[in-house]
Amino acid sequence: SRFFERQRPEWPQWTQREYHARTRGWLVQEIVIRSTHPKMTMGQFIQNEICLPLNIDGLFLGLPAAELHRTADHRVPWSWWAIVHSLLPFGRRGGVGPCAVLWPVAAALWFGRKFILDIHMFPSLHDDPIRHFNHPKARSLEIPSINVHANAKSLAKLMSVLSQGGGPLFRHKDTWSKALGNPSLKSMVLVRDFALRTKFTNAGFHIYDEETFQDRGGFVGWAGLGGSCVQFHPDLRIGFAFTGTQMTSVLDPNSHSWRLQRQVL
Repeated sequence: SRFFERQRPEWPQWTQREYHARTRGWLVQEIVIRSTHPKMTMGQFIQNEICLPLNIDGLFLGLPAAELHRTADHRVPWSWWAIVHSLLPFGRRGGVGPCAVLWPVAAALWFGRKFILDIHMFPSLHDDPIRHFNHPKARSLEIPSINVHANAKSLAKLMSVLSQGGGPLFRHKDTWSKALGNPSLKSMVLVRDFALRTKFTNAGFHIYDEETFQDRGGFVGWAGLGGSCVQFHPDLRIGFAFTGTQMTSVLDPNSHSWRLQRQVL
């Protein structure tokens, strides 16, 4: 906590966002520990305050040894695999969308040849941290934001509850409205100079708008590497989740979860 306390923002206040995919979890962890009575870590909080009230049995931060048999290993396929599969009919392409062909080309033009060769064509040079997460010891650790183990059913159930106001998760009726309040529209730097238009609320929920995300407009939540998706729609009162194990970033824009989401609608 002292390490993060000493850090200074890279961008002036209220101007630019940067994607804290890993460090944000540690910040939230310290808030949870300091604000709960008795004190709980995020892993304990998830079990006591979310999973128990909602009867969810497939959501963990810090995986118990007894649950290891339910896990699947993360895989980091070569980008050529993604490009080839994106050309196959939808049912045979493993969830990879046509963007898999365009993304490496766009990245090369945007970031330069070295970036595309080092990161996207030969990810095995950089994938050790991801593969380490397959080890039982790594799965047991509470690493907020990047080491949650969950299945789509459990996440979708949680999203469904949130879509209807949170139910038993909130002790005060106005908590949920405050959590979704004051959405702030700003660009967020994802990697190097590449930014995405985002709209985050008081509690850090991201609201998808029609102008930027087309058919996902109105959904609240986030999506991750491999096309994983955890979102809810407060107006339609539905929750949606999709989980995967393919972690190469070329699959980031894949269309599998998006296509399933459209079918739900």
